[in-house]
Amino acid sequence: MARLHVRLLGAPEIRHGEQLLTFPTRKTLALLAYLLTERGPHSREKLAALFWPASHETAARSTLRSTLARLRDALGGPGEESHVTVGRDTIRFDVASDHDSDLRRVAAAHDLSRTLAAAPAGEARRAALTQVEQAIDLWRGDFLDGFSISDAPDFDDWVARQRDDWRRRLASMLDHLSTAQAEEGLVTSALEVAGRWLALDPLDEGAYRRLIELHLACGDRAAALRVYHACRATLAKELGTDPAPETDALVQRLSVASRDAAPLAFGTGLPVAPFLEGPLAGRSKELTRLVEAFHAARGGRPQAVVLAGEAGIGKTRLAREFLTWAASQGADILRGRSFETGGRLPYQPLVDALRPRVERENAPDDLLGDVWLVELSRLLPELRDRYPDLADPAGDEAAARNRLYEAVARLGQALAKRSPLVVFVDDVQWADAASLDVLRYAGRRWEAAQAPVLLLVGLRSEALASTPALDEWLAGLRRDVPTADLGLGPLNTDEAAQLLRGMGVEEGAWSLATSGPSLDSPLARWIIDETRGQPFFMVETLRALIERGTLVPRLREDGSWAIDVRPEVAEGSALAGFVAPGVREVIVARLRRLTSTARAVVAAAAVLGEGFSFEQVCRVVGLSEDDALPAVDEVLGAHLLRDARRDDSDAVGSSYGFSHDKIRDVVYAEAGDARRRVFHRRALDSLEEAGAPAAGLAHHALAAGLLGPALRLSLAAGDRAMQLLAAQDAAAQYGEAIVLAERLGERDLLADIHTRRGRAYASVAMWGDARLEMEAALARIGAGQEERRAELLVDLLEVYWWLVDVPALRRLAGEAIALAARLHRGDLETAAIGWQAGAKSSDGDLGAFIEQSRRTLHRARELHIAPPAHLQTLHALVLYWLGRADEAIDTSREPVQAARETSDIPMLMYSLAHVGLGLSAAGRYAEADQVFVELRQLGRDYGIGNLLARSISMSTGMHLDVFDFAGAEALAWEARELALSSGFLPPVVSGGIDLLLSFARRHEVGQAEQLVDGVATAAEQAAGFHGWLWRLRLAEARAEIALARGDGHEAVRWSDEAIAQSRARGRAKYEVLALATRAEALHRLGRSQDAIIGLNRAVDLARPIGDSALFLRAASALLAVDGNDLLAAEARAAVNRISRALPDAEMRRTFEAAPPVRLVTAF
Repeated sequence: MARLHVRLLGAPEIRHGEQLLTFPTRKTLALLAYLLTERGPHSREKLAALFWPASHETAARSTLRSTLARLRDALGGPGEESHVTVGRDTIRFDVASDHDSDLRRVAAAHDLSRTLAAAPAGEARRAALTQVEQAIDLWRGDFLDGFSISDAPDFDDWVARQRDDWRRRLASMLDHLSTAQAEEGLVTSALEVAGRWLALDPLDEGAYRRLIELHLACGDRAAALRVYHACRATLAKELGTDPAPETDALVQRLSVASRDAAPLAFGTGLPVAPFLEGPLAGRSKELTRLVEAFHAARGGRPQAVVLAGEAGIGKTRLAREFLTWAASQGADILRGRSFETGGRLPYQPLVDALRPRVERENAPDDLLGDVWLVELSRLLPELRDRYPDLADPAGDEAAARNRLYEAVARLGQALAKRSPLVVFVDDVQWADAASLDVLRYAGRRWEAAQAPVLLLVGLRSEALASTPALDEWLAGLRRDVPTADLGLGPLNTDEAAQLLRGMGVEEGAWSLATSGPSLDSPLARWIIDETRGQPFFMVETLRALIERGTLVPRLREDGSWAIDVRPEVAEGSALAGFVAPGVREVIVARLRRLTSTARAVVAAAAVLGEGFSFEQVCRVVGLSEDDALPAVDEVLGAHLLRDARRDDSDAVGSSYGFSHDKIRDVVYAEAGDARRRVFHRRALDSLEEAGAPAAGLAHHALAAGLLGPALRLSLAAGDRAMQLLAAQDAAAQYGEAIVLAERLGERDLLADIHTRRGRAYASVAMWGDARLEMEAALARIGAGQEERRAELLVDLLEVYWWLVDVPALRRLAGEAIALAARLHRGDLETAAIGWQAGAKSSDGDLGAFIEQSRRTLHRARELHIAPPAHLQTLHALVLYWLGRADEAIDTSREPVQAARETSDIPMLMYSLAHVGLGLSAAGRYAEADQVFVELRQLGRDYGIGNLLARSISMSTGMHLDVFDFAGAEALAWEARELALSSGFLPPVVSGGIDLLLSFARRHEVGQAEQLVDGVATAAEQAAGFHGWLWRLRLAEARAEIALARGDGHEAVRWSDEAIAQSRARGRAKYEVLALATRAEALHRLGRSQDAIIGLNRAVDLARPIGDSALFLRAASALLAVDGNDLLAAEARAAVNRISRALPDAEMRRTFEAAPPVRLVTAF
């Protein structure tokens, strides 16, 4: 029986299911519409008079009866409900019948919309918003749009009243919905809804006011003013009235906002064109998106916004407008910027953002505890002046890096608890790797904590093609935090005209100062055509025309500026012969108009780069302060430089920078090589005396041609970056040092520099790069440097381990052990023995590994040194492989606790995964699940993709063991994808084998056979890393696939292979699984007695291991072919243990529904 769908808002439309109904007469449809709208019983007399007023009462009632019959026939045939209840005297629509109508849904949403204002924020309110939005979308037009009955005037009057009523309801819904959307930060949606409200009733001032308020909330004053003028014009034309006082009050707010938003003045002298900042034109959509992101963040949904575009397109201007607006909304603003010049200083944009904010804080210890202030002092050493008793930062590099990142994230969260936080980092294409790592880490932590934080980054879009690492960082950010990408392009014609009008361009009769965009202006057309709507180029072109006298600035009576055009330009004659230069030529022309002293000053500024002082400029130029002052004023007045204090109230002291990076680029190129080298040498002397960071000093030394100092400073910069835990930046500095050392013939230094660079890479798990550097260092270590060689050999053993190059590890381990013993370096000896033992585990010689591991750990205790952490945790993993789950759990506890105490997150993840494996094998599934949940959180928080993939892969087996195949497959696919993206093969292999086992057990043979060859290939590629384990697991997977395919002989062959390998390695779990698979194949082949013998062997093997799921696998298979009451009771006890231990009800239901479990419980 199909549902009846009635749509009356718009042209009437009635459907039974998908079938559109037609009615024999218009009054048949009209009767249905009336009965459904006016719920309740209606007398026959009333209905007859309403629809047939001109007929005699008897005739009218008779026609009503026939119309009712036709209506019921149209709504339902025999056996179908008619939806209309006909009594002796009354008729009504059956509201209990199976139907839906747009009227009912809109009426309910109308009532709901009136509660939105009082509804508390949260999911319930957002669900209510969605319900109201969906109801509004049902509006296709007026009630019974276009429908009337010529001979029933009372019915037509009723329709007219209904139309007015439903329009009022819709207007009310649009009013309430747009208000609630704005409060939720959905400003774009609110603007659309308010626009629908205005379209519904162009004379409703409330709709105009709502639009004005929303545009003001976005900072789009021009759009708000346009709405006001449209309101005034419409009211005057249609009603002959002026806007209401409350509408005019909004205009007063507009005027105040305009006065308060005065353009920034960069210079100190009288500028050539102080108004050329212009309005923010053509960016209303982008500004609205930023406002929406801010509101979402303020509501506890952290956001990131990537503002991208070519240089000069207006990214920084848009960000500045938004930040001004956000500050007016009570937001706390942190601003940082990266610079191309002066070397990439570790954490420089973060330090610039954090330092002024922390300095303003009366008591930073109200924001962070001492343990986190200690870490923050790495970036802000001045904290130690305020808190002399702070402890020194401690911990190895990986642990310390994680604590520093956490300190920055916690500072952001603490600030965000007071007020919404906006973090803006501009020009991230020049940011150092450490800053990018911190930003991404903090973003993950803020997302997890639902902190009210908005991260806004600006970047040059053209940089993405040449910096793949930045592209990867952005992809990671998008995965971690809800991210909006805002790409800025050139202004279109109307937007460019708006910008020109805002800068005061006038041409007499062709003035741009009109109410709307004008293309009648020759000057406007020319500028727009020549600049292609690029804002920076437009401003610079106007500035050049003003400076050459083609355009003339004039102060209007109201205090604003205008640009008058000479008459011959207005006529087009001057422009006809004027070829617009490129931006470079425009800037060069401006430089030529400066005095020679001013040109020297601006060249010195280009050498210094950004954030330099007046005194530093004097030193570099070689001028006294008195001689330099007029030149600096001249350059500021020409808008080539800006005073940072005018831009940033947090700026301390006197600091200058370029008005735009393009200007700096041109000035630097025009300075000439000789002048640049001299100025860089002077900058080096001045900045070194001031204690500037080594990275910036190295840049100046290199640019000055001072290779010796450049080498010394590059090494110092690398060491400082390592102290600041910025390993990739350190590696870059060491790379510069290597090049310089080779150019200078300093071969004795090369081994040391390559070693430092290799350790930097290793500290951030960049193992391939670490190998290249350490092997280069090893080749350059000279005779008599045995201790350095021993240290480097041990470092290389770790690198080889993580590169799954066990043969190389084995080659060097013997030398490392012997050399360390000869040098009496017990720490190096035990570490090398630990890595050598790891090679034995990879060979599958588990007994030999256990014995060597115990000796090594005992040796470490004898020497009173910390046992190698990697060896302890690998020892636990081997115990798990040997079926000794409880010992594995206990052995893992010590390295887990040590890693927690030192915040060594990689080692914590490595060892904690083995705890999860042990708990799973011991049947403690809920505890294991908690461990794997923690591992997932650690991997996400710290961005350690390879270990996260490993942890997820290790959690898959638990789900396979308890027949949760869907859960196992989801985890296995996720682990493989993460591992592939991290370039770490073991989880690709392990997850692939888990998928093969799951497919086989679900009898999805096709899926398994499509995957098996790829898994086998990956296993060969990763053979150096537990290749024996891959081979025996893959043999079992092939056996189960053959069994599912019905190929018993093939299943027996592969099972025999798995059994032989498992016995050779002591891997009892897979011997049990292979015995069970083999027995089932034998049973199908008619060899039931052999099957029973094999299954008894499997049960006997599984029983002492203590793995209930493994025992159940063997016992259920045996019960299926050879019933045994005692075994059945034992199996039922295993089922009960497993069921009680599972972490959630869904897994329990899946487990209990599995055929082996049902067999046992029914036995």
